[in-house]
Amino acid sequence: MFIIGAFDTRITFYSQQVRALSLAHALQDQGILHDGLRIAVVGAGAAGVTAAAALTLLANVTVDLYERAEEVLPLQRATLRRRLDPHIYNWPEVGSDDPIAALPLLDWEAGPARTVRDDVKAEFDAIVQATNPRLRVYVRHRVVATRLVGTSVQLDWRRDARAGEAPDPLDGQMPGQATFDLVLLAFGF
Repeated sequence: MFIIGAFDTRITFYSQQVRALSLAHALQDQGILHDGLRIAVVGAGAAGVTAAAALTLLANVTVDLYERAEEVLPLQRATLRRRLDPHIYNWPEVGSDDPIAALPLLDWEAGPARTVRDDVKAEFDAIVQATNPRLRVYVRHRVVATRLVGTSVQLDWRRDARAGEAPDPLDGQMPGQATFDLVLLAFGF
């Protein structure tokens, strides 16, 4: 189990993406990431979508991305007033005014949060389509527990009931679980 950026300082959209890409590369470099793994990423913010895309592209693995909101990148979906700028916190260093994130995937240009989100989401959606069925996205799934089962990690989650299903009477949710070789927790804040 790995954590991306939790309890970290200076958390930005860009820094979360960089941390996710660094972790994916380190897992590959250390021989931990290899073909055939089943991986879960919990949280579909900047770190989660970036990690899920990178892992899927680096190896022949299956990645399940879980998000409790109704869509990926939920924090930026309706924010036009907040501006995201990839390098502004490096000011006054050379390049701190460069509006291009210059990431190898899910790249973006400085602008309103919603515009950045839409650009990143469009590329992420294209990666999901291109790698289908190896990268699966589960929205409205709230992960409630993790536990070791032998050398694997089991995730327990709850989701909205679908037509014809009998939900738990206490919360109206359907329980579920799945087992993975690797789990990345990317719920940041």
